[in-house]
Amino acid sequence: MKKELEQLLTQFRADIASLDIPEKLEAIENKYFSRKHGLLTEVMKEMKELAAEARKDVGQFANEVKTEMEQLFSETKSSLEAAALSSKLA
Repeated sequence: MKKELEQLLTQFRADIASLDIPEKLEAIENKYFSRKHGLLTEVMKEMKELAAEARKDVGQFANEVKTEMEQLFSETKSSLEAAALSSKLA
């Protein structure tokens, strides 16, 4: 499961790096964070199938990955919105 989370984080980084306009943010947010079908959500749901000891270890790592993804998303959103505003003002 950790490998799955690492791959998800790598994929997220690539997707977020390719963004060039704020309008694409919603698609990325839905793809990864959607409550029903988000990729991160699906991986988190699978954790209930793990043994208690493994769940603790994987859960901690999953929370670290989630935090990093949310932070990266937030930073990218701010950056793109600022760039869009700047270009409108110019």
